Amino acid sequence: MTKGRPRRFDPSVPKHIDQSKLPTGAYWDSRDRVWYTLTRDGNKQKRRRIAGAAATLADLHRVLQELNTANSTGTIRWVHTEFVASEQWKELTPATQTDYTKCLARLTKLKTKVGLTADLLVANRLGRVDVQLIVDEIARKTPAMANHVKRYLGRLFAWGMQRGRMRDRVNPAHGLDAATEKADAKIPTTEVYERVLEFARVRGAIQAHTKGSCPPYIWPSMVMTYRCRLRGVEALLLSDDDKHKDGIYGARRKGSKDNITRWSPELEAAWDAAVAYRNSVWARRRKEIPIQPKNRPLLVNQKGETLAKLNDKGEVVTRSTFDTAWQRFIRMAITEGVITKAERFTVHGLKHRGITDTDGDKQKAGGHKTPQMTERYDHEVPVVDQAQAKKRD
Repeated sequence: MTKGRPRRFDPSVPKHIDQSKLPTGAYWDSRDRVWYTLTRDGNKQKRRRIAGAAATLADLHRVLQELNTANSTGTIRWVHTEFVASEQWKELTPATQTDYTKCLARLTKLKTKVGLTADLLVANRLGRVDVQLIVDEIARKTPAMANHVKRYLGRLFAWGMQRGRMRDRVNPAHGLDAATEKADAKIPTTEVYERVLEFARVRGAIQAHTKGSCPPYIWPSMVMTYRCRLRGVEALLLSDDDKHKDGIYGARRKGSKDNITRWSPELEAAWDAAVAYRNSVWARRRKEIPIQPKNRPLLVNQKGETLAKLNDKGEVVTRSTFDTAWQRFIRMAITEGVITKAERFTVHGLKHRGITDTDGDKQKAGGHKTPQMTERYDHEVPVVDQAQAKKRD
């Protein structure tokens, strides 16, 4: 193979680099002062940053070698690809598969000192110290994600060693220190809930795809989740079959007990609004109305499709549309000053709020099997009498 034309001397290249010994494929960007290489995505050629200005010649050679062999030398990404193609991957729940995919995506954003992303590190070369550093670095901003990555790497490496994709040794992702997560469940105060609910009502009435609008199903889902003390997905799975004379039937997941929440003016208004929106979408799209009530979802998207779906095993396989819409809605509420960043809350936080605001038997209302589980959701501060010395005879 003939060599290309020799490189011209570039005075902007860092002085510690011998330009005559640069590896093939390494290029210097004088404007951004970074090293990059060229990769192909189909028929398109793309630039990929590989190192910063402080990288040594040895660093550049090592990075290029790793990149050139990323798909065939046992990198984390390569092991993951092999794992995805296995029968063991197919046995994982859709939620676990999604979580592992997100963990790999997070590793692709984590750059090492020389600019190589963590997913391209060779798995067999990693020790416990290396993996701990990865977890610690991610934990600086997102402790919860760091722990997800820790568990993911432990499972990935265990599979790789058991299936011959890695050399058999002590799993470098086991026995690591977990990141300290905040115990905050991101629960709104009752006042914040009411404020955001009204915002969702107003913006949900604006025509779709118009600036400042949000999906009409946001505010009914908030009411169902809070008033019925449901998980977000449990609210999304409601159908006409759950409408009873006494109230709304809550089919709970994760071993919790089902119950019926009595009707209230707010619940009736939310249910009627959700049904009206669904029926209008179905009529506009000329969708055939299912005969069985259980096949008529309460909350639907703009296409008239259910926002959550279960597979044959009862596992949730669809809800990304709602999650995306919720995050966009909350960001809009923050941008427009409806709430502050500190007041931001999650959909699951509404269940916490609902159980906290429940009078009477909170365990029965929340469908919990044990008092310990109810205590996790109940954030009400008890009011007690003052200490008083007992009178002695």
